[in-house]
Amino acid sequence: LFLILHFFFFLVSMEPIRILDKKGNIMQRRVLLVMSMFLMNKSALSEHPTHHLNLAQEYYLLAHHLYQEEKNDRALHFFKKALEFDAHHLPSLIKLGDHYFHTNHPQESIPYYRAAIQSEPGNAHLHFNLGLCYMKIEKSAISMDWTAAQNKAAGIEKK
Repeated sequence: LFLILHFFFFLVSMEPIRILDKKGNIMQRRVLLVMSMFLMNKSALSEHPTHHLNLAQEYYLLAHHLYQEEKNDRALHFFKKALEFDAHHLPSLIKLGDHYFHTNHPQESIPYYRAAIQSEPGNAHLHFNLGLCYMKIEKSAISMDWTAAQNKAAGIEKK
């Protein structure tokens, strides 16, 4: 009972999150994900698999909002949480792949883009992004080889 009351006060103190709906109108909603997870045990989730999909979408919406607010660490956590409920949640896979690519971590992007391609194999944009990751990794490897060769040559010249 103490946990439930503590959790209730936690929810009441949360600020509403403003999210654009499909028509472009601003919706205000309190994030009830934690409450949903608290109230629904794993057996209830396995009996109703659509709950997984709904929770994945809710986590994605929360993460997307946080990402727009430039709270990237928290957003990444919630994008990954969405994937815990739906491993093929395409928007979360793409957002994680894009994030790691644009923050100069193309190696970390690859699993997300590959999973997204498995969900939507005809999406040329995903194949292109995956190719860019490999290209960026290759350029980095070539650059490191070139730098090592230059240093070696410089070391030989110093003798």
